[in-house]
Amino acid sequence: MNSSDSIDTVLRSDHAAIKRALGDLRANADPTVTGELFEQLCADLVRHFVAEEQYLLPAVRDHLPDGDNTFEASFAEHRQIEELLRKLDHDDTNDEQIGAALGELSDAVDAHVVAQEAHALPALVQAVDADELAELGEGVLGAEQLAPTHPRAFAPKSATVSKVTSWLAGLVEKSLDARDPDD
Repeated sequence: MNSSDSIDTVLRSDHAAIKRALGDLRANADPTVTGELFEQLCADLVRHFVAEEQYLLPAVRDHLPDGDNTFEASFAEHRQIEELLRKLDHDDTNDEQIGAALGELSDAVDAHVVAQEAHALPALVQAVDADELAELGEGVLGAEQLAPTHPRAFAPKSATVSKVTSWLAGLVEKSLDARDPDD
């Protein structure tokens, strides 16, 4: 197994990409481009959360002393951020509301990154051996490939149930996204 695929490395890379995408979205005023940037940001965040819920959060719950509380707080944080994404996706949102929601989203993403990179990930790296960290990282990469790309209305707390529902939702969303809009 490759140490560059450690869950720590994979999730830090995701965080950097998500923060860049959010910065690009906030810096762009062209509605056509912002729509595409927003869709990509949604996809990146939802995939990231699905992967965390299937691999990171169960490992945190199992290996860290305060794992249950961290699991619950992280899960609630994911729901909050996905709700912000849904709010931003409404057509009736005006520029002022979009600006406020983007600011709130940016703050929530920053808090997510800090909580994980300053606390959860370093603690997990200390508590788990390198082989398991690599397995978790590979699991995250696989989960991201199969995950849905739109904010979820339902997100199970069970990693096993999440794997099934995310795979099905991802399959349906990818099929819908790929269809010809003229059909």
